Amino acid sequence: MRVYRNCSSFAILLASLLLCASVARAQVDPIPGSLHTENPGSFNAGTGRIGNINIATFDALADVVIQGDRKIILAGSCTAASTTQICLARLNQDGTLDATFDGPGGTGDGKFQFQLGGTNTSLTSIAIQPDGKIVIGAICRPAPTEQIFCVTRLLPNGSADSRFGFPGIGGINYTQVSISPTGLSAVRAIRVRSDGKIIVAGDCANGSRAFCLLQLLSNGAVDTSFGQAPSPNGTLLFDVGPGDDFVYDLQIQSDGRIVVLGSCYGVALGSDFCVARLLPNGAFDPDLVGPAGGGLGTGRLRATFPVNADARSLAIQADGKLVIAGQCNETGTTDLCIARLNADGSFDEYFDGASGSANGRIVFNLNTSANDVVGRIVVQPDGKLMVTAACPSTTTSHDFCVIRLYDDGSLDRSFDGASGNANGAFRVAMGAASGTGSRFVENAKLALQIDGRIVLAGTCDYFDGSNPRSAFCAARLNGGPHANRVCRLDIDGDGAVGTTNDALIVSRVMRGLRGLNVISGVGFPAHATRKTWPAIRDYLTAHCQIEVH
Repeated sequence: MRVYRNCSSFAILLASLLLCASVARAQVDPIPGSLHTENPGSFNAGTGRIGNINIATFDALADVVIQGDRKIILAGSCTAASTTQICLARLNQDGTLDATFDGPGGTGDGKFQFQLGGTNTSLTSIAIQPDGKIVIGAICRPAPTEQIFCVTRLLPNGSADSRFGFPGIGGINYTQVSISPTGLSAVRAIRVRSDGKIIVAGDCANGSRAFCLLQLLSNGAVDTSFGQAPSPNGTLLFDVGPGDDFVYDLQIQSDGRIVVLGSCYGVALGSDFCVARLLPNGAFDPDLVGPAGGGLGTGRLRATFPVNADARSLAIQADGKLVIAGQCNETGTTDLCIARLNADGSFDEYFDGASGSANGRIVFNLNTSANDVVGRIVVQPDGKLMVTAACPSTTTSHDFCVIRLYDDGSLDRSFDGASGNANGAFRVAMGAASGTGSRFVENAKLALQIDGRIVLAGTCDYFDGSNPRSAFCAARLNGGPHANRVCRLDIDGDGAVGTTNDALIVSRVMRGLRGLNVISGVGFPAHATRKTWPAIRDYLTAHCQIEVH
């Protein structure tokens, strides 16, 4: 194989590709944070936002994820006539409902709802497997005073997966487990591990509320090898703080360690951020010690603020640092607060923000006289941090609030939105409702697309005439160029540029071929990092800014 390492005829061959990407970037790069109203692929016919996606009478969004084909899944719970069910909707890239997403109880319109067991089932979290299957974590209520963990799985088209769990009502298989000795086990977050096993985290009644976890095999059966030695049984139940502990998020590190985030009550200031980290087998991680005065023993810690702090979302950086977002009550109202911990659990003094306090904790007062409720924090590919919250602006309107931070915690002033304030933080209003007043945004979540755009999703409360309603709502923002976008000629990621793989791939893409037609017959080296069409497509989109579908 001939390999090019300097300027070459191959570089000349690809010059037009890179030039096209550069020209396209110059033409379509709008203000970072502005609504995605530009073509190609503008969101919801160029409006950039969808005010309401109605499934039942009162719909409450819990989670948003983006599938490998870039379709957007909105998931939550829908209530009508005093019955709550799991409900999902899927959007195409342009924001239209995907009619091919037709699950249990669906009518072919891209949205549906179904029940797992008992009279009320509330979805709390979803995760996407590498094969596109959708794993759902929910709270089932077989009796009015009982709550149990429920997990089910759907095929990529939304239909029930008969190979998962155990037969339930309506032909939908699921797994149910009660961890609490008093019958109150509430799922809060769910993640799929690299080996296909499923981690479910929540809080369970055990005198007071405590952290609890469950591991399932890929077929939905409980993995009895998971847990604390010497007698693991697939579940965990443990305290972190002196009072009630409530779980809010769960993430899995690249090395397989499991990080659980929650809020611990009964402490001196009311509540603290609380973290537990487990080894892949469910044992407490001895490397997580925590800050001075906050360590509770191996694998558990409290990260205290000078004020009452209530955690909501967790992100893990590439260097293993833990970033936590939540609310702090410092001035009589709740403000956004973020902490960053080193891998050992100590506060990261480099995370300084504008205050210069160098204590690893930052508080943002987004509203002087209103309560902000954090929804999610994520790490962008370039290391910047994105946070979204629901922010009251008036007594008749709650908006999405979005902020973006540099790695040191300072505001990214290039992230401007429509306001033009150049301060890295702004609001996204969802507009007037169909009846009276404006839409109230709640449960503000976000997800990052591979092209750098940002999907905001939440619950929008409004009046339909004089009737109160709530629905899923969503908006998409332009993300702007990322610092790590470097379009190299090494398309397959093997560290070299060759004619029998890289040149062949590029020439096929330039001729309009897609999918298997691009990679068929390509001799990928064993150490190449991009051997599939989705991986190559995402690389060209994210790093070369070439829209290929």
